[in-house]
Amino acid sequence: MSMTMPMPIMHGLAGRRWPLGKLRRLCLPAAARPLTHNAIQGFVYEIWNEPDISIFWKGKGGMQQWIDLYIRTYKIIRSDFRFDGLKIGGPSLAFRPTPNNLWWTEWLRQIAGNNTPDEYNYHLEGAANAVDNDPSYTNSSLAALLTTYNLPQRQVNVNEYTEFMEQVPASYAWWIARLERVSFISLLVDRSGDTHLDVYAIVGDDRVRLLVGLKLVTGTWYVTVDDLEAIGHPSSGSLFIDTWRFDGSDVFAVQAPPSFRNTVSHLYSGGSVFPIY
Repeated sequence: MSMTMPMPIMHGLAGRRWPLGKLRRLCLPAAARPLTHNAIQGFVYEIWNEPDISIFWKGKGGMQQWIDLYIRTYKIIRSDFRFDGLKIGGPSLAFRPTPNNLWWTEWLRQIAGNNTPDEYNYHLEGAANAVDNDPSYTNSSLAALLTTYNLPQRQVNVNEYTEFMEQVPASYAWWIARLERVSFISLLVDRSGDTHLDVYAIVGDDRVRLLVGLKLVTGTWYVTVDDLEAIGHPSSGSLFIDTWRFDGSDVFAVQAPPSFRNTVSHLYSGGSVFPIY
């Protein structure tokens, strides 16, 4: 879970540089809320949400004023031993980590050497067909920026993602696979070269489960499963594959359970089964 300053406080702060004592009195109560309920573990404190969008940041000092506020607030929270276990995230920007994004590059440059943040977070709510609106892309672009500014690689949290029309089963499956790929590479099978299809795989006690999704496109793709010997199968033989489908195209509809399609016996050899159908 994550939290940020309440909206009235955010807009009150944005237009001025508050004295340190007053800033302390504003930000510490927000940080204390999970502490009061013994819920520090699992919370991430976001100092400011989407400052690179004008509706959320109205400071006359623009980007630099936000960076100053971020650094000051981070130091205030870290100076209070009560919050030693509270993670602080950042930069919580709406736009992606790319080398031509000044909000990212200036923030990274100025926080370097301050051991901040505990996790990097940002949003992926761009156009569905935008090349950089993709966790695989931004994972690489952020890693390159961190190297450039000599910052540590840390947990990444894309805590807002998908645009409105993507909020349907097929596209959600693509996003789940894409996001899991970044953190759990050893559990995943490969994606299609065109980036439209992705697959998330889990090896369970009883079977291998594949979640296959498409990013709002139509066409024909094929899935191959390799190295079947690693899960106890001989290098050649036959196996049964059950297929289920999540149906839905209405973003407002309650999602029904998956519908069973079929069970088909597949012959395979060389430790690989292809195609799955």
